[in-house]
Amino acid sequence: MGYASVLYNREELPWKGSMKEKPNEIRCFRFQAKIPGNPDEITFYFCIYNKRTDWGGKRDKIPLSQAMYINDNWVAALNMKLHTFNLEENQAKMKRTVASVDCNSHIMEPIKFEIRLRVIYILNP
Repeated sequence: MGYASVLYNREELPWKGSMKEKPNEIRCFRFQAKIPGNPDEITFYFCIYNKRTDWGGKRDKIPLSQAMYINDNWVAALNMKLHTFNLEENQAKMKRTVASVDCNSHIMEPIKFEIRLRVIYILNP
């Protein structure tokens, strides 16, 4: 389980290289994942600099506003796919659970989010 988030105005990109070559946080988003069997979360950073059709080697640099828009779309798409996966996993856990589950349990988070999504969609189609 993990989610993606944009970096701008939230956190700094961890960087160990030359400060001159450090990517701008506005162009980057973060993806965190937990791998089964590994107790630590793994974090991946992706930065948007060039257009998809730039096959010639970094000639067509995307403006900052367009990079922010692309980041927002990638994060939204990744999180929706992850939400669907987490929802199915946690519903399966709920079916197998014999004991009672508190509504503040981490198992309930994707289920509560799905209910919110459906209520918002019903109220604002």
